[in-house]
Amino acid sequence: AELLPLTHGKCALCESRLDKSDRTQIEHYHCKAIHAHLAFEWDNLLPACGYCNGSKGDFDHKGVQIKPDLDDPE
Repeated sequence: AELLPLTHGKCALCESRLDKSDRTQIEHYHCKAIHAHLAFEWDNLLPACGYCNGSKGDFDHKGVQIKPDLDDPE
């Protein structure tokens, strides 16, 4: 619940609306399989829908993915 305000209640990846009935998941901005030391760092956590979180898997985007709490997509 504390992460949802960072993305205005939306999935950090697809921007679909997340609400209390959804099974909101926690997405790791930097893949925890490669960057295990960041697995519990607050700045590495984002809310995501189950579809996006599962689709991203252990893909390492090397920091080029927009980070909605810091980057302006415009």
